Amino acid sequence: IPGIHLEGPHISPMDGPRGAHAVKHVRPPAIRLFDRLFAAAGNKVIYTTVAPDQPGIVPYIRSVVKRGVVVSLGHHAANAEQIAHAVDAGATFCTHLGNGLASTIHRHQNPLWPQLANDALAASVIADLHHLPPEMLKRIFIFPASGTSFYKYRNGSWNKIYAHELSPEQKKAVFDAFEKTFKELSYIHPGKVYGEIIE
Repeated sequence: IPGIHLEGPHISPMDGPRGAHAVKHVRPPAIRLFDRLFAAAGNKVIYTTVAPDQPGIVPYIRSVVKRGVVVSLGHHAANAEQIAHAVDAGATFCTHLGNGLASTIHRHQNPLWPQLANDALAASVIADLHHLPPEMLKRIFIFPASGTSFYKYRNGSWNKIYAHELSPEQKKAVFDAFEKTFKELSYIHPGKVYGEIIE
Protein backbone atom coordinates (compact mmCIF):
# COMPACT_ATOMS: atom_id res chain seq x y z
CA ILE A 1 0.00 0.00 0.00
CA PRO A 2 1.68 3.27 -1.10
CA GLY A 3 0.01 5.34 1.62
CA ILE A 4 -3.15 6.48 3.35
CA HIS A 5 -5.96 8.72 2.13
CA LEU A 6 -7.16 10.93 5.01
CA GLU A 7 -10.73 11.69 3.95
CA GLY A 8 -11.71 14.47 6.33
CA PRO A 9 -12.22 15.57 9.03
CA HIS A 10 -12.13 19.01 7.39
CA ILE A 11 -15.14 18.48 5.14
CA SER A 12 -18.59 20.05 4.93
CA PRO A 13 -20.80 19.53 8.00
CA MET A 14 -23.91 19.82 5.77
CA ASP A 15 -26.15 16.86 5.06
CA GLY A 16 -25.64 15.84 1.45
CA PRO A 17 -22.10 17.02 0.76
CA ARG A 18 -20.91 15.31 3.95
CA GLY A 19 -22.00 11.95 2.56
CA ALA A 20 -21.75 9.01 4.96
CA HIS A 21 -19.32 10.78 7.30
CA ALA A 22 -20.66 11.35 10.82
CA VAL A 23 -21.16 15.05 11.51
CA LYS A 24 -19.77 14.66 15.03
CA HIS A 25 -16.34 13.95 13.55
CA VAL A 26 -16.24 16.96 11.21
CA ARG A 27 -13.76 19.62 12.31
CA PRO A 28 -12.73 23.08 11.08
CA PRO A 29 -9.32 23.19 9.38
CA ALA A 30 -6.47 23.07 11.90
CA ILE A 31 -2.93 22.21 10.91
CA ARG A 32 -2.09 21.04 14.43
CA LEU A 33 -4.85 18.44 14.16
CA PHE A 34 -3.53 17.35 10.78
CA ASP A 35 -0.05 16.92 12.26
CA ARG A 36 -1.48 14.77 15.07
CA LEU A 37 -3.37 12.56 12.61
CA PHE A 38 -0.35 12.38 10.30
CA ALA A 39 1.85 11.20 13.17
CA ALA A 40 -0.80 8.72 14.36
CA ALA A 41 -0.80 7.23 10.83
CA GLY A 42 2.95 6.70 10.96
CA ASN A 43 3.60 9.58 8.53
CA LYS A 44 1.95 7.52 5.79
CA VAL A 45 -0.77 9.98 4.74
CA ILE A 46 -0.15 10.77 1.06
CA TYR A 47 -3.31 12.73 0.34
CA THR A 48 -6.18 14.27 2.20
CA THR A 49 -9.66 15.39 1.22
CA VAL A 50 -10.88 18.82 2.32
CA ALA A 51 -13.87 21.05 1.63
CA PRO A 52 -12.80 24.28 -0.11
CA ASP A 53 -15.78 26.16 1.32
CA GLN A 54 -14.63 25.82 4.93
CA PRO A 55 -13.35 28.97 6.72
CA GLY A 56 -9.56 29.02 6.95
CA ILE A 57 -9.07 26.35 4.31
CA VAL A 58 -6.65 28.31 2.09
CA PRO A 59 -3.79 28.64 4.63
CA TYR A 60 -4.51 25.08 5.73
CA ILE A 61 -4.05 23.79 2.17
CA ARG A 62 -0.77 25.70 1.81
CA SER A 63 0.52 24.18 5.06
CA VAL A 64 -0.45 20.62 4.11
CA VAL A 65 1.11 20.94 0.65
CA LYS A 66 4.36 22.16 2.26
CA ARG A 67 4.41 18.88 4.17
CA GLY A 68 4.46 16.98 0.86
CA VAL A 69 0.86 15.76 1.05
CA VAL A 70 -1.55 16.02 -1.90
CA VAL A 71 -4.69 18.04 -1.15
CA SER A 72 -7.89 16.85 -2.78
CA LEU A 73 -11.29 18.56 -2.92
CA GLY A 74 -14.36 16.62 -1.87
CA HIS A 75 -17.46 16.50 0.28
CA HIS A 76 -18.26 20.17 -0.22
CA ALA A 77 -20.71 22.70 -1.61
CA ALA A 78 -18.10 25.21 -2.76
CA ASN A 79 -18.65 27.79 -5.47
CA ALA A 80 -16.30 28.46 -8.38
CA GLU A 81 -14.38 31.18 -6.54
CA GLN A 82 -13.76 29.00 -3.50
CA ILE A 83 -12.58 26.14 -5.70
CA ALA A 84 -10.25 28.48 -7.59
CA HIS A 85 -8.76 29.78 -4.32
CA ALA A 86 -8.17 26.20 -3.16
CA VAL A 87 -6.39 25.37 -6.41
CA ASP A 88 -4.28 28.52 -6.15
CA ALA A 89 -3.30 27.40 -2.65
CA GLY A 90 -2.10 24.04 -3.97
CA ALA A 91 -5.04 21.63 -4.26
CA THR A 92 -4.52 19.35 -7.26
CA PHE A 93 -7.08 16.57 -7.00
CA CYS A 94 -10.81 15.83 -6.63
CA THR A 95 -12.05 12.97 -4.48
CA HIS A 96 -14.66 10.67 -6.10
CA LEU A 97 -15.81 13.45 -8.42
CA GLY A 98 -19.57 13.48 -8.86
CA ASN A 99 -20.24 12.09 -5.39
CA GLY A 100 -20.17 13.82 -2.01
CA LEU A 101 -22.61 16.43 -3.32
CA ALA A 102 -26.07 17.61 -2.36
CA SER A 103 -28.69 15.44 -4.07
CA THR A 104 -30.25 18.57 -5.62
CA ILE A 105 -27.95 21.26 -7.05
CA HIS A 106 -28.33 24.32 -9.26
CA ARG A 107 -27.95 23.41 -12.91
CA HIS A 108 -25.17 25.98 -13.44
CA GLN A 109 -23.90 27.27 -10.08
CA ASN A 110 -22.75 24.07 -8.41
CA PRO A 111 -19.50 22.45 -7.23
CA LEU A 112 -19.24 20.04 -10.15
CA TRP A 113 -18.67 22.26 -13.19
CA PRO A 114 -15.80 24.36 -11.75
CA GLN A 115 -13.92 21.19 -10.88
CA LEU A 116 -14.49 19.60 -14.28
CA ALA A 117 -13.40 22.80 -16.00
CA ASN A 118 -10.22 23.41 -13.99
CA ASP A 119 -7.23 22.07 -15.89
CA ALA A 120 -5.10 22.10 -12.71
CA LEU A 121 -7.24 19.38 -11.13
CA ALA A 122 -7.04 15.64 -11.67
CA ALA A 123 -9.83 13.48 -10.30
CA SER A 124 -10.74 10.10 -8.92
CA VAL A 125 -14.13 8.55 -9.57
CA ILE A 126 -16.06 5.57 -8.25
CA ALA A 127 -16.50 3.98 -11.65
CA ASP A 128 -18.74 1.06 -10.72
CA LEU A 129 -21.67 2.26 -12.86
CA HIS A 130 -23.66 2.71 -9.65
CA HIS A 131 -22.09 5.80 -8.07
CA LEU A 132 -21.86 7.46 -11.49
CA PRO A 133 -23.84 6.71 -14.65
CA PRO A 134 -21.96 5.63 -17.77
CA GLU A 135 -22.82 8.92 -19.50
CA MET A 136 -20.85 10.88 -16.91
CA LEU A 137 -17.92 8.49 -17.02
CA LYS A 138 -17.85 8.93 -20.78
CA ARG A 139 -17.84 12.71 -20.32
CA ILE A 140 -14.91 12.51 -17.91
CA PHE A 141 -12.78 9.94 -19.73
CA ILE A 142 -13.42 10.40 -23.43
CA PHE A 143 -13.98 14.12 -23.94
CA PRO A 144 -12.14 15.86 -21.08
CA ALA A 145 -10.60 19.32 -21.25
CA SER A 146 -7.20 19.46 -22.89
CA GLY A 147 -5.44 19.79 -19.54
CA THR A 148 -7.38 17.11 -17.71
CA SER A 149 -5.04 14.54 -16.23
CA PHE A 150 -5.19 11.14 -14.61
CA TYR A 151 -2.77 8.47 -13.49
CA LYS A 152 -1.78 5.19 -15.06
CA TYR A 153 -0.12 2.24 -13.39
CA ARG A 154 3.13 0.93 -14.80
CA ASN A 155 5.78 -1.29 -13.25
CA GLY A 156 4.51 -0.74 -9.73
CA SER A 157 4.31 3.06 -9.88
CA TRP A 158 1.85 5.77 -10.90
CA ASN A 159 2.52 8.21 -13.73
CA LYS A 160 0.52 11.33 -14.48
CA ILE A 161 -0.65 11.61 -18.08
CA TYR A 162 -2.85 14.13 -19.82
CA ALA A 163 -5.99 13.39 -21.76
CA HIS A 164 -4.80 15.37 -24.77
CA GLU A 165 -1.91 12.89 -25.10
CA LEU A 166 -4.37 10.12 -25.92
CA SER A 167 -5.83 9.47 -29.31
CA PRO A 168 -9.64 9.28 -29.68
CA GLU A 169 -9.23 5.53 -30.09
CA GLN A 170 -7.32 5.26 -26.80
CA LYS A 171 -9.93 7.32 -24.97
CA LYS A 172 -12.69 5.10 -26.31
CA ALA A 173 -10.73 1.98 -25.38
CA VAL A 174 -10.38 3.22 -21.80
CA PHE A 175 -14.11 3.82 -21.45
CA ASP A 176 -15.07 0.55 -23.16
CA ALA A 177 -12.77 -1.32 -20.78
CA PHE A 178 -14.38 0.36 -17.78
CA GLU A 179 -17.90 -0.35 -18.98
CA LYS A 180 -17.18 -4.03 -19.69
CA THR A 181 -15.20 -4.58 -16.51
CA PHE A 182 -17.64 -3.00 -14.12
CA LYS A 183 -20.53 -4.97 -15.54
CA GLU A 184 -18.61 -8.13 -14.63
CA LEU A 185 -16.89 -7.13 -11.36
CA SER A 186 -17.93 -5.10 -8.35
CA TYR A 187 -14.52 -3.39 -8.11
CA ILE A 188 -11.21 -3.14 -9.91
CA HIS A 189 -8.33 -0.73 -9.60
CA PRO A 190 -8.90 1.78 -12.45
CA GLY A 191 -5.20 2.49 -12.84
CA LYS A 192 -4.56 -1.11 -13.81
CA VAL A 193 -7.17 -0.80 -16.56
CA TYR A 194 -5.40 2.31 -17.86
CA GLY A 195 -2.07 0.51 -17.67
CA GLU A 196 -3.34 -2.30 -19.88
CA ILE A 197 -5.04 -0.07 -22.42
CA ILE A 198 -2.69 2.87 -22.87
CA GLU A 199 0.71 1.22 -23.18
